[in-house]
Amino acid sequence: MTYDLSMTAGTRGSSAAPVCLLIGAMLSCRASTPTSSLPGREPAPTAVPGVPPVPKAAARPLPAGLYFRGYDTCGDCEMPTHVVLAEVLATPGAAEAAVAAIPAAVTSTPGYPLVVHSDELGVVGDDHGIVIVLGLFGSAQAADAWALAHAPRSRVLALLDNETYRSDLEGAKVVRIAAGVAVAAYDRRAVERVDASLEERTWSTRAEWTAALRAGVEALEPACMLAPGAIQLWKPDDNFSHWYAWAPVQCGDVEAHVAWANTSLTTTVVPLADGSHEIVQVAGAECDTPILARWPWSPGGKSTGDPLHRLLAQGGC
Repeated sequence: MTYDLSMTAGTRGSSAAPVCLLIGAMLSCRASTPTSSLPGREPAPTAVPGVPPVPKAAARPLPAGLYFRGYDTCGDCEMPTHVVLAEVLATPGAAEAAVAAIPAAVTSTPGYPLVVHSDELGVVGDDHGIVIVLGLFGSAQAADAWALAHAPRSRVLALLDNETYRSDLEGAKVVRIAAGVAVAAYDRRAVERVDASLEERTWSTRAEWTAALRAGVEALEPACMLAPGAIQLWKPDDNFSHWYAWAPVQCGDVEAHVAWANTSLTTTVVPLADGSHEIVQVAGAECDTPILARWPWSPGGKSTGDPLHRLLAQGGC
């Protein structure tokens, strides 16, 4: 495995610090070029003597999403083993600033940067906070090669295997607005009143109840509007009952709910055979079987409203 041991101190008057790579038991150094990838970061060398290049296709990031944790939203997609991350941050504001500072060329794969909490991602080590993911990879070699070429001052971390990782509903999650326009958030207490008014009715399916709840809530005055890409933290608790319909957010000091479909929760940006991409999101679950909703991918953000179609996965009851 190759590790970036870029030196931060150079000789006085030099234009760039040398880049040193640990290759087996050998330390190989070379001068870096003055071009940059991420702001304030050392550029990637174009070649490293003694290191066989990873094929370009093999070093592309896997689909952006947590399809390997919880319900599967990516079918036959390869399971990642390593992650390239830009930063781990403590606050939503810092995360939004970090995302805004990343050049588009570094995250050209649809869906990246992926912004999740370390509790959701499950990495080896003690990192804890909001993780800015630049890419998921199926091997350490592919992750190292991509990081060296695109973001040499990023970090490559191993992911916990599924036997070690345990999805914890008490763990923190990132609620990121995925829609391409500002979306409404509604006072939690008002949402609960609408929910209570529907309890005495009989529903054929959960989807029917969800649609009635959404219609009732969207008739209310919003508590605030949340901008595209806005990031908030959510620590689920036992009192939350609107999974896959609404997600909790804050409008200043007011506890509020935003439509789950307008967030990136439980989504994966999946590549299609024709070269396009679609967004697949868990929109519900019945008998421990996910209901998947699909939207067309757009760099400008996820469309609001209903998905292209829904699919009840095989299995369950």
